[in-house]
Amino acid sequence: MRHGDVKPTVERLADRGIIGRPPSEEMQIAAWNNRAYVTEVYHLEKRDSYVVVARLSPEFTARLVDRWQELEEKASALPDPISSAEPACAWADQVERNDRQTVQIADMREDVEAHHRPTKAAGSLNITEAVKTLGVRPKKLL
Repeated sequence: MRHGDVKPTVERLADRGIIGRPPSEEMQIAAWNNRAYVTEVYHLEKRDSYVVVARLSPEFTARLVDRWQELEEKASALPDPISSAEPACAWADQVERNDRQTVQIADMREDVEAHHRPTKAAGSLNITEAVKTLGVRPKKLL
C-alpha cells in the first residue's frame, strides 16, 4: 500500500462523509536514498483507519468479514434472554446464595474475632494475659 494511494482514498471517503475529515500536518520523512522530503500526513481515528484499510486491502477486508461472521455465530448460539427464564432464575438463585452467605459471615464474626485475638498478642502469655486477650473467665482456661 503506497502513501500515494492512501491519501486520495482518505480524501474521497471524507468527501463522501464515510469518515470524518482528519486533521493533517506536514511531516519530514527520510527516503531510501537518504534524502528527506516533506509530505502531508493524516491523523485518523481508529474507526476511520479501519475503513481506509478495508477500502485498500482486500485481505484485511476478508479477515474483518471472517471475524464479523465468527462473532455473529457466537451471538446466535447464546440463549435468548427474553424468551428464556433461565438467566433470571440463575440471577435470583445467586442473590439468595449471597444473602445466606452474608448471614453466615455475620454469625461467624464473633468466633473469628476470638480466634484472631491470640494471634495478635506478641510472645507467650501467662494465664492472666491469655484471659484478658481472649475475653473469657479464668476458670474456662483451666
